[in-house]
Amino acid sequence: MKTWKEAVSQLEEVEPRATAWEELSARLAFEDQLVEQVNSLLELEPNDDLWRRIEPQLDVVKPLWYQLWPSWAAAASVIFAAGLGVWWNGQSTQKVTVAYSTELMADWKTTDVEISQPSEAEAFIVESCQRKSAICTTPDFRDLKGELDELNSQKARIEYEIKMFGEQPDLVRAQIKIENQRAEITKELVQKLMI
Repeated sequence: MKTWKEAVSQLEEVEPRATAWEELSARLAFEDQLVEQVNSLLELEPNDDLWRRIEPQLDVVKPLWYQLWPSWAAAASVIFAAGLGVWWNGQSTQKVTVAYSTELMADWKTTDVEISQPSEAEAFIVESCQRKSAICTTPDFRDLKGELDELNSQKARIEYEIKMFGEQPDLVRAQIKIENQRAEITKELVQKLMI
């Protein structure tokens, strides 16, 4: 650790600017002049007549609210205008009513839904498969029979939804589509059994 003498001895010598001494002496001269002028100001006494004119005005009490009423009036009008604007914007030209309901939906497979009886064509398919089991075991026939069973399940689900929610256009369209697909597959199965 260095001592301060060692630290000072390692500092480089710097030559001041040529104008540095002139600037310093000018600043000191200015401060001397300033001190003289301040001292001369303190020696000046105010005129006695000046105090006689000021003293009567000091004793007069003017109400503060009288001087501030224009400011208060302006502030009140701004607050009133802002409040009116907020109230006006808050008024709606339309009445909005929000209503909601909650429906609990049971599983459609576990409820009592009247599943329509199989059609005559489906009954014919079942009877024919009992007699001609060779045709009914082909992969093509089994795929069609699986599609028919799936469509029957979808039909039952759609009938349940119609019973629960009424005949909504989407449900009716889905029911018609399923019935058309069922008819096509039933027709194909009957044709295979007729061969």
